[in-house]
Amino acid sequence: MEHSSETPQAIYKRLSEQRVKRIYLDGGITIQRFMAAGLRDHLTITSIPIVLAKGKPLFAELHKDIPLTLVSSRSYPFGFVQTTYVCS
Repeated sequence: MEHSSETPQAIYKRLSEQRVKRIYLDGGITIQRFMAAGLRDHLTITSIPIVLAKGKPLFAELHKDIPLTLVSSRSYPFGFVQTTYVCS
């Protein structure tokens, strides 16, 4: 695992030069920054079966819609559902 304060573009460039094939992103703001920069090809969302009374939106405000195509959906015995999309 690695932490960085670089811009999404700088991280992507550096890791691409190192021939990294997959980058796992976690954290709402980090994911939003990569999405806003157009640096995503797959998106996996894990749903946990609880309705929150208050909270923050999953993606906040984006500058444009991002079309998604379903790749797979998997449910787990403990109630989680994990859905993977290709970002168009």
